[in-house]
Amino acid sequence: MEYSESLQIEEGGAPMGLVYNSTTVLFYCLHLPDIDAIVSNADSDGLPRTATWSIKSLLPPSSPPSVLTPSDLTHLLRLARLRPPATTHETTALVKDVNDLAHFTRHIQSVDVESVAPLRGVWGDEVGMAMREDVVEEGEYHDVR
Repeated sequence: MEYSESLQIEEGGAPMGLVYNSTTVLFYCLHLPDIDAIVSNADSDGLPRTATWSIKSLLPPSSPPSVLTPSDLTHLLRLARLRPPATTHETTALVKDVNDLAHFTRHIQSVDVESVAPLRGVWGDEVGMAMREDVVEEGEYHDVR
């Protein structure tokens, strides 16, 4: 089932439209903004003139429980054969970034998507971008060691 709604508004004599359908940006699933605020702050293409939300609202509080410790990071970097950060400050910053990303990922995973049909592609059917079957073709393959 696909939800689709179109809203037309006159602004300065020019029609303006907002369309919501299955290809709407993920942010609308995570944080539904006040539609009146968006409409009153939209340009002629229906896009907001200013930010309607902030990524900071999805980040953890200032002192979250640590998911990844510096020793875990060192271990993962060694397993991946990556060079560890040169300073303790760089290690601390990298651990914080990874923990923030993990928190953000948990936030996305918490969204209820039971009633959302899986997408076949980015474009909706109304765009006319036909999907084609995947066909395996012989080609030049190189053995990478």
